[in-house]
Amino acid sequence: MGAARRSGELIEIAGPAGCGKTTLVEALAARISFRSGVTSCGPSCLPLALRLLPLLPAGYVWDEFKHGRNPRDTLRSLVYVEAWLLEQSRRERADTVPVLFDHGPFFRLATIREFGPGGGAGIRRWWESMRDSWSETMTLVVWLDASDDVLLERIRSRDRDHACKQMSNDEARAWLGRYRDGFDSALAVLEQRRPADIARFDTSFRTPNEIAESLCELIEERGE
Repeated sequence: MGAARRSGELIEIAGPAGCGKTTLVEALAARISFRSGVTSCGPSCLPLALRLLPLLPAGYVWDEFKHGRNPRDTLRSLVYVEAWLLEQSRRERADTVPVLFDHGPFFRLATIREFGPGGGAGIRRWWESMRDSWSETMTLVVWLDASDDVLLERIRSRDRDHACKQMSNDEARAWLGRYRDGFDSALAVLEQRRPADIARFDTSFRTPNEIAESLCELIEERGE
């Protein structure tokens, strides 16, 4: 078993844009104490970044620059996924404080799969290895979703910039579909091995407070 199985819960709040991940985290913070698993990498992560950099094909890097995007974002996701896993392997057995991930490893893996470099054997092997390792380590994934119309209304009504705001409805629905496909692939091993460790909520019908209450009860039951 992974490090999380020997200590407290490791929980990722996952789902497409507009599903209410951050709002749920805020609702949980008002009810339980937890640590954030999403930590920044400092200079100590430089050797890891240099080791992972060759996984990005030169053609992908050039194409990203050509279209005004920064391939550094993808490299950062690769580093985070692996560095966070190493952090959890170092957790003390007696550490029972839940660790919560918002935009965590499965989110990063889904994004890399759908919007990152494709094809290369090296990155494919790395991706599958990280998916398998996180499927063993993460103890609970909370999957939030809603209809496309609800998600797009939320995305377009908030102040934050988002790619969907400049898309047509059809383009935006296709974009959301790609994220769902990426999550399906990232969570496939966990779904197969431990389906009870994925909790699903439709935020079209349940408020963040209702979901937070249900999750607190679930976490308490699992700790008994």
